[in-house]
Amino acid sequence: MATQADIVDDHPTRTIARVGWSRPAAAGLNARDDLPAPRVAATRRLHHRWNDLYDLVLDIERYPAFVPGCRAVKVYSRAAAPAGRTVIVSRMTVGVAGFDVSYASRVTGDAVGRRIEVKALDGPLRRLDALWSFEPDGDEWTSVGFSVDYAFDSAILSAVASRAFAAMFDEILAAFERRADRLFTLS
Repeated sequence: MATQADIVDDHPTRTIARVGWSRPAAAGLNARDDLPAPRVAATRRLHHRWNDLYDLVLDIERYPAFVPGCRAVKVYSRAAAPAGRTVIVSRMTVGVAGFDVSYASRVTGDAVGRRIEVKALDGPLRRLDALWSFEPDGDEWTSVGFSVDYAFDSAILSAVASRAFAAMFDEILAAFERRADRLFTLS
């Protein structure tokens, strides 16, 4: 059964919540995929328009310039799909706890639904499911949600990297916030 522990800091524009474990839906998954996976999640209220933030997150080619630990991104395909969707297949190399972890992923941007989903396709991760959501709050503010469910294939890598991965999560969010502050100015 999933346990939940919420941590809320005193910053007026962000709420950080950590959820201990998540279970994927049982239908259609093999036993290996049905194991519990660590989860981290956060919400931030940012003084930027949702569409600017959406475009920033979907611009994965630029991640090595500002995302902590992101060493390289190679985009294999980027295609417009029906209903305002963009599908990107890429390989990302990330430094985690002294290891370089490389994995392919499918990134699906849904401009109509104001969300971006990321799913790992291979690599040392048994599971990586990330979700970004963008809820406008007036004309110039956006509530940004970000959650990641992850599990490594290797028990050794999992033991070493899980804590570092969770700590990196907050750094990643802060990096996106700083990048948005640099790129987008509102009156």
